[in-house]
Amino acid sequence: MLGLRLSVLLLGAPADLPAPPEAPSISASTPTSGRVIVRVWLRGAGLDAEALAEAVATRLTDKQILAAGQAAGPIAGLVALCHVTAQDGQLVLEVILGDGRVYQRKITAPAAGRERTAARLIAATLASIEDETARPDRSDGVFVAPVAVSSEPLRGPEAPMPTAVQDDVSAAGPVAAGRGAVGAGAGRPVDTRAPATTPAATTERPRQDATGAARTLELGVALELGASFGLGAPAAGAGLAGGGGGLRVDLKLRRSLLLGAGFRGHTRLHDGLALGRFRGAAVVGHLLRRGAFELTTLVGPTLETWQVTQDGAPVKYTTTSSSGASLLLGGLARVGLGGRVQRRGMSARIGGYVELAGSARSSGRVPQIARAAGEAPVFVLGGAELSLGVEVELWFALRSRR
Repeated sequence: MLGLRLSVLLLGAPADLPAPPEAPSISASTPTSGRVIVRVWLRGAGLDAEALAEAVATRLTDKQILAAGQAAGPIAGLVALCHVTAQDGQLVLEVILGDGRVYQRKITAPAAGRERTAARLIAATLASIEDETARPDRSDGVFVAPVAVSSEPLRGPEAPMPTAVQDDVSAAGPVAAGRGAVGAGAGRPVDTRAPATTPAATTERPRQDATGAARTLELGVALELGASFGLGAPAAGAGLAGGGGGLRVDLKLRRSLLLGAGFRGHTRLHDGLALGRFRGAAVVGHLLRRGAFELTTLVGPTLETWQVTQDGAPVKYTTTSSSGASLLLGGLARVGLGGRVQRRGMSARIGGYVELAGSARSSGRVPQIARAAGEAPVFVLGGAELSLGVEVELWFALRSRR
C-alpha cells in the first residue's frame, strides 16, 4: 500500500526537464562561414514545385529554402540557385553559387518519386560543395538574386507556397519549404536586414573555386571556313578574293582577355591560274559569355605570302609592286558570335564571324599579278577586304591558377 502511494505521488509530480535549446536564427550577429550555403533558391522543370521544396527542406534543415521568383533581403553567407530538370528518365541539376561557381550533375531517376530523388541529389551536391570535395565545372556563372522591397523580417512558415515554379527570378515573397523555412528555427523571424555580402547581380570575372584558386585559364581551338571579298582598293581588286579555311589557337586569361595565333589559307581560280594565299596572324581580344551565347572580338597584325600555279606547278608572272619577297603586311579586326554548348571540363561555340582586314607590300602598294608585263592583271591581292564565314571553337579548361 505504501509503494502504491509513492507511485501515485511520483506520477503526479511535474517533470523537471530542461527546455530544448533554440536553434539560432540567421541574423547579422550570427557569424557565417564563407563555405556554408545559408539560402537556396529552387527552380524545377517537369517536377512538382511544392513536393520538391518540401523534400529539400526535410534534408536541408539548416538552410532557408525559397522558390525561384521569391525575393528576400540581404543575408550574410553563400547563396545558391538549384535548377533541376527532369527529362528522358534523367535528372539534370545545375547549381549556381552567388560567387559565380557552377556545378552540374546528372543521374538516372525513375518516374515515381522524382522529387525525393532530386532532393537527395541537391542535398548531396551542396554538402560536397561545403566540405570542398566538389570542384566547379565553371567559374563564370552569372547569379542574379531577387531583392526584397520591404525591410520587414521574413517568417518562413507564414510565407505562401507557390503552386508552380517560375522561370523568371524576379518576383517578391519568401517560401516556407517543407512547412518550415529554417528547420529547427521554423516559426522564428529570420533577420534579413543584415548588410548584404552577395551582390544582386554579378558580372563575369575571375572566380575562386573551393580551394581558393581562380580558374581563369582556358585553351581554345577554332576552325573556320569562309570567303573574302575585295572592297575595291584598287578597283581591279573588287569582288571575290578567295575562299578556304583556317585554324586559330586562343588562350583565355584573367578578365576574359584573349591571346591567340592563327593561320589561314585561301585559294582563287581565274583564267587557268590558281592563286594561293597563306596568312598568319597574332591577335589579342576579349571573350564575352552570356548564358548560351558567346562573343569574341579580336584585333592584330597579319603577315601574308602567296603563290601562283597552273595545273599544280608554279608559273612565272609579273607584278606592279616593288620587287622582293612575296609578303603582305597588314592587320585585321574580327568578331565571332555563336551559340555555346557546355560540357564538363569543356565547351564549344558554333556560329559565324565577320572580319575586316587590310594589307599591302612594304612599299605601300598592293600586288597586281599579270601573265606578262603590259597585260591586264589576273589577280589583285591585299587592299581592304571583308571576310565572312562559319566558325567552331572548342574551349578546354586548364589547371587552376592561384
